[in-house]
Amino acid sequence: DTVETICDRAFYGCKSLKKIDLPNSVSSIGKSAFHGCSGLEEINLPDTITNIEYATFYACRGLFRIGLPASLKSISSCAFRGCANLESVTFPETLEEIGESAFEGCRSIASLNIPDRVHIIGAHSFGSCVLLENVVLGKKISHIPTEAFARCELLNQVTINGCLTSIENEAFYGCRNLLSFTIPESVTDIGHDAFGDCPHIMLFVYPGSYGLKYAKYERLLHSEI
Repeated sequence: DTVETICDRAFYGCKSLKKIDLPNSVSSIGKSAFHGCSGLEEINLPDTITNIEYATFYACRGLFRIGLPASLKSISSCAFRGCANLESVTFPETLEEIGESAFEGCRSIASLNIPDRVHIIGAHSFGSCVLLENVVLGKKISHIPTEAFARCELLNQVTINGCLTSIENEAFYGCRNLLSFTIPESVTDIGHDAFGDCPHIMLFVYPGSYGLKYAKYERLLHSEI
C-alpha cells in the first residue's frame, strides 16, 4: 500500500533515526511527527506537501539539511524550533506564511531570504538564531512582529523590500551587532524596545517621518536620509 499520511507524533522521540526520504505519495505530515528525533540529519520532503504542521521537526538537533517542497505554502508554529545544527534554509517562491517560533533557536542559520509571497511571519519566528547575519524581507511583509529576530547576536544587515508599516515590541532586541537600520517612510508604529540592547545602532530615517519622531523620543542615534 502507498503511504499518503504521516500521522501526528508518528516518529516522536525516535532518536536513532538519521535520514528520511518520503515518497511522492505522501501529501501530509502530522503535528510533532518527528519531534525530538535528535539523531535525524537529513530529510527530503516531496512536492506534494503544501504545509509543515505544528512542531513537525521540533528539537531535531542533528538536522543540518532540509529539502523544502517546491509547492510549500505555510510553515506552522514551532515547525523547526530548536534545530540547532540547521545551517541553511531555502524557501520556495510559493511560501506565504511562517508561523510563530518556526525557526526559533536555529543557532546555525547564517542568512535568510524570505520570498515575496510571504505576507506573515510570526512572533519569535527567528529569535535566538545567534549566527544569523543577513536577512532579506520580501515585498508583502508589512510588519515585523514581537521578538521576530530578538537575540540574533550577529545580525548586521536587514533589507526591506516591501511597504513596512510596523515594527513590534522587541523585534530586534539584543541584536548587538546591528549597526544600522533604515526605517521606511511607510512605518507608522514601532513597539517598546524594538531595538533594545542594540548598543551601537544608527537609525536612518526620513525627514518628518514617524521613524524620526521615534528615534528622537527614544534618544537613539539617528541620521536623516
